Amino acid sequence: MTNAMPDAPLWMLQLQPDPFRAAAWMAQHGVSRPGHDDGYGWHALLKAAFGAHAPQPFRVIEPTSGRPGEPAKPPFILAYSRVASTALLQHAQTFADPSVVAALRLEPENVSAKQMPTAFMSGQRFGFEVLVRPTVRQDRDGNRKASREKDAFLAALDKLPPRDDRANLDRDTVYRAWLAQRLEPAVRLEHADVAQRTRGLLLRRGAEEGDRTARPLKPVGALTTKAGQGGGGPLIIVTGNLTVSDPAAFPALIARGVGRHRAFGFGMLLLKPSR
Repeated sequence: MTNAMPDAPLWMLQLQPDPFRAAAWMAQHGVSRPGHDDGYGWHALLKAAFGAHAPQPFRVIEPTSGRPGEPAKPPFILAYSRVASTALLQHAQTFADPSVVAALRLEPENVSAKQMPTAFMSGQRFGFEVLVRPTVRQDRDGNRKASREKDAFLAALDKLPPRDDRANLDRDTVYRAWLAQRLEPAVRLEHADVAQRTRGLLLRRGAEEGDRTARPLKPVGALTTKAGQGGGGPLIIVTGNLTVSDPAAFPALIARGVGRHRAFGFGMLLLKPSR
């Protein structure tokens, strides 16, 4: 499969994985742990299927049941890709293990795709939804190898002496400001609601494995936990409205995603009609 160019069309993909086979594959390859977010496991599964062209950012959507008493529908994956679904499926059928193809159900009838718009106008308004992990990276004495992640709200508290003033700092306000900063200069955040706020532990490969680009999928090697304060880091779903400020930069923002951990199920900007 040829390398996708940055200016290639952007596709939105929808995959319909088999959650039981996917969970079994993740357990077999040691890329998931009880009590942790499964984003790393899905990342590893997509890499096993599509190699260097694994789509990202992506998001695992878990629908709720439509009516009381109805079983919940199985999860599905939405993702952005510079490579068309036909080429991705061809790569998987040629190189991926059968267990990977079965876990992601990579038959053509189970994979949907559409091409995203390539042109936008300044002042154009959209509704949006995004799942993000609002953290900031703090390097110790300028050493990125000794950095840590910290909840953006707790980092904002640290900047507010005296302590008496800290009670007036609103957590959701801090998260909205964090998001607005990461959307600039492509778009201006008009309105944002924190629709869901939880905490969770993430998994990533251990830094001791060296250059990330050279780390093989198998064996997985050491995994590290990206924890935080109070039982993990913040995980939030934000909905709202935004306005396009830079039409040339907006498609790149969509393709890149928002915030950190975009390869692990965060930061996929989903566009909706504006409210």
